[in-house]
Amino acid sequence: MKIEIRPLTSDPGQLKSVGLTKFLKDAEISIRSSLSQAGYPADLEKSLLSCLLLVYFLQGDRPACRQTFARLAHTDVKFGETTGRFYDLEINASDAADAVLDQLESILDDEQTMREFIRWQLLMKSMIAFKYDRIFQFSERSHWRLTPVRLYQLLDLIVDWQHRSHLRPVVLPALKKRIASMQRKDTLRQMQPIDLDRLGIPLQKVRAMVWDTGVDASCLSDINTEIGLYYDQCSRRTSEALLSTEPYPANIGLLNKGLKDLSLGLENETTRALLTYLDQADKVQIRDFAGYMNFYTNYAHGTQVASILKQGHPHLEIVPVRITFDHKMQFPDIYTRERIDNELLMYREVFDLIRSQRIRIVNMSWTYNREEIETSLINNGLTDKKERSRVCEELFQQLRTGLYQGIKNCPETLFLAGAGNSNNRLDDDHIIPCGIDLPNLLAVGALNREGKRTQFTSTGKRVAVYANGEQVACTAPGGVRMYCSGTSYAAPAVANLAAKLWSIQPELPLRVVKRLILDNANQTAEGILIINPQETLNKLLQPGAN
Repeated sequence: MKIEIRPLTSDPGQLKSVGLTKFLKDAEISIRSSLSQAGYPADLEKSLLSCLLLVYFLQGDRPACRQTFARLAHTDVKFGETTGRFYDLEINASDAADAVLDQLESILDDEQTMREFIRWQLLMKSMIAFKYDRIFQFSERSHWRLTPVRLYQLLDLIVDWQHRSHLRPVVLPALKKRIASMQRKDTLRQMQPIDLDRLGIPLQKVRAMVWDTGVDASCLSDINTEIGLYYDQCSRRTSEALLSTEPYPANIGLLNKGLKDLSLGLENETTRALLTYLDQADKVQIRDFAGYMNFYTNYAHGTQVASILKQGHPHLEIVPVRITFDHKMQFPDIYTRERIDNELLMYREVFDLIRSQRIRIVNMSWTYNREEIETSLINNGLTDKKERSRVCEELFQQLRTGLYQGIKNCPETLFLAGAGNSNNRLDDDHIIPCGIDLPNLLAVGALNREGKRTQFTSTGKRVAVYANGEQVACTAPGGVRMYCSGTSYAAPAVANLAAKLWSIQPELPLRVVKRLILDNANQTAEGILIINPQETLNKLLQPGAN
């Protein structure tokens, strides 16, 4: 069904909808039609029910909202336990901050409180207007053939500017009180990296690869830039170890740190300056700022990952391989056969380097999925569903086969892959490389500071082990220290442990290293394995252990 809605008025202070009633009516018909179809997957049901909930919410139909909440509770996903309950809080919101605080304390755990805090801090009219314009442009280019996720995002933004922005003066003080009263538990001491030099035993140098967005060798030691490989956004060879920061502000790292500090609930000079700037910014300035942050996330990611991999291991040499992801905010480049061919050539060159340089460990904190490729095709005008599905599947399978064969042909190298931050189940290979089923690859999920799965981590049978992925201390380019969250930062903790095992006993076969990590991990009440570096090293050092 074609859904039509015009964008926000040019004045972001007005934030009035044009044609909202018709949009909501068409959206509800579209959602109900999709829900009535047999055989839809559980993730689709979640997205569609979320959309329907927002439609009812905007229509003021509270009985329908309650009924939809009940249906969400049976979808066996975290949505019904977290975000869904927060909508319930909004629907029943009181004008008194203390009343909101009472509900917050009964609904949100510590991790959710922090995520909601930054979300509500950034709930500014210009920010909402910018996001709305951007998603509207994407929708228009796809001729309003909206996926459930895209429809949900659009409805969510309408709720933002029709309802949540008005609640901001009430909810923010309540969130601040909640953060001030929190006693943060830290049950992850068992996962802290061990300093190898303190063991007082002979150690061998180990070589690991950080296959990521580049590593800043000026702020980390033992980065072998001479044999590293570097690729641009089109997967073509380049001599640049990192993306160029020339077009961006000199203080871009501190701006990003301000966002990271804000996500910790901190109020300091950096966060106050950031919020003042954003509060006074217009849509164009917000667009530029969002572009800065999107760029910096890509620019800094590889250095951050490498800094975690090196913790407590002075005998580890890092070989960087730079890949470059599209960080443009408007209409990312389309996936083409030429681009995929370049990517496959890159795979062959990287795997040849792994074998020729005897690299024992490769950290891959990135993912590809079918939806990403399909969205690229939609945004660039390929609207015929049958043709789009065919092209998407063809391109994805080429990427999957290239990675699968390359990893398989490096049987004595251990590959660590972040499981992804989409809160979905990793039960097959619909996401790569983490979904690839090979004995020399481990997919790593993320835990919060209380030792539970984070709200964002992917789960499922393909996730072998978990490590801390919430507010992990790391180093960004230029030596800026900050805290980051994601499975990207959990994977190098496991790679770090594997590197230490090989530094102590270089002759260990890969299967033994893998067994040591998994057999000495702690099993939680959720039935997942958490790495335990101390127990793992103790086991290795026991006489006759292997």
